[in-house]
Amino acid sequence: MLLKFYGKVQEGQRVLIHAGSSNLGMAASQITETIMKATAITTSSSEHIPVCKRFASIAISRKPNVFGDHFCGDVRAAIGDGVGVDVVIDPIFGGTYTQENAALLSDYGKILVVSYVGGARLTMNALPLYRQRARISFCQLRTMTDTFKKELVQSFEEQVIPYMNEKMVIPTVFRSFPLDQVATVHTMLDENKQRSAGKYVLTVEETASRSSAAGTQ
Repeated sequence: MLLKFYGKVQEGQRVLIHAGSSNLGMAASQITETIMKATAITTSSSEHIPVCKRFASIAISRKPNVFGDHFCGDVRAAIGDGVGVDVVIDPIFGGTYTQENAALLSDYGKILVVSYVGGARLTMNALPLYRQRARISFCQLRTMTDTFKKELVQSFEEQVIPYMNEKMVIPTVFRSFPLDQVATVHTMLDENKQRSAGKYVLTVEETASRSSAAGTQ
């Protein structure tokens, strides 16, 4: 949805994806590079950079520099030509993120805000947005119409599922557990926070499923 319907990403463009080791970040990176033939640039914590590099052409640590910037200078140095990025997918928003995003945008660039992990309030200089004729969009699927959601599902089935069937786009699993360990999984999620990358998967044994089905007949 973000890349196609809001970002309108085109082949050869650059997409900056924050929280690159999150499930959203890893999926967006794969779709950007594999399906849309664009360049994915991700930011993440230093320990997750190896994960980001599996799916994105460029992975940048968000560790702040002496000036308090988290990624702007490093992204600019990595892309090198001064053109900037065309689309930013941002679940952080607050702090310095929106200001740094704005400084990296190309002409008519777009910032797509999907969450407020860094807070919903900010103070920034809007001049870069004005100069680049840029746009900030706030993206939320929950409030969209049923018609829009239907089109989204259809688009995903037609354009993404074939790549998943060929394992060219893959879900990333951190670890799997049997269903009876669901309480353990919740505890790990609460304690682990953002230190792991990928899904926690609960598995159901086939024999148990058949026994349960037989018992209901």
